[in-house]
Amino acid sequence: MDKRYIVLQSLIEEYIETNQPVSSKRLQERLPISISSATIRYYFKQLTEKGYLQKEHASSGRIPTSISLKQFWLHRLRSKNIKIDSIDALREAIAKTENIFCEFAVYENVRLQHIEPFKRRYIVAVFENGEFLIPYSERVEQFLKKHIGKSAFELSELFYGVGLVSLAKALKESVKENFELLNVHEILELAQEHEQWAKRDLPVLLSGEQLISQESGLHFYEDILTYKFTIDIDEKRYGEMMLMGHLFRNYQKLLKNLHKE
Repeated sequence: MDKRYIVLQSLIEEYIETNQPVSSKRLQERLPISISSATIRYYFKQLTEKGYLQKEHASSGRIPTSISLKQFWLHRLRSKNIKIDSIDALREAIAKTENIFCEFAVYENVRLQHIEPFKRRYIVAVFENGEFLIPYSERVEQFLKKHIGKSAFELSELFYGVGLVSLAKALKESVKENFELLNVHEILELAQEHEQWAKRDLPVLLSGEQLISQESGLHFYEDILTYKFTIDIDEKRYGEMMLMGHLFRNYQKLLKNLHKE
């Protein structure tokens, strides 16, 4: 493996832990391989010239640029599903990383048992917890027939995939039992830094609509990171969760806390 890559990855890990410029001496102490300070400074110079590092003010240390942070998280935040022990454990994990915004929704894990078309005006979708009324469409009727036994959450994701967005949103809302926002102060800080983004996206974000409709995975807007994934809770409940914050926040620590609980 290229030693410059090891230096860059180690510097980023140190930076997201401390949010302080990293010196060659400090980095030398944490590197998994033996490299002299002079060689590290040489790599610093090369990585800075390539746009992966930058020197901050008069400090002799370096900090990662947005380019290198985005590449770092693209390799580290790949999971689209995480298993948690409980909602309380999730809240505790988020509380330990108070500078990352989080929102999550919990849905009843109920399955489609059968459908009953009514005079080509409505389709009554019968789930384990009750009925869901859908305006009649032959396309939707055939689609539902193929997916008897799927959960309401799975069906809503399938609806998104075929462009039935309104139906997908309505179905998710019908089985949603909980929605929470945590560490809202991070979002308010981002809103002050990005007024245009805040005017366009903040209402949708805080209402939970973005959580429902956004595709799972990693997304960037300038120096903002958004990471959405589904959460396995138990046999009766399923959920989805979204993290958001500055690129330099320690998302690794938060996910590690989630797995620990």
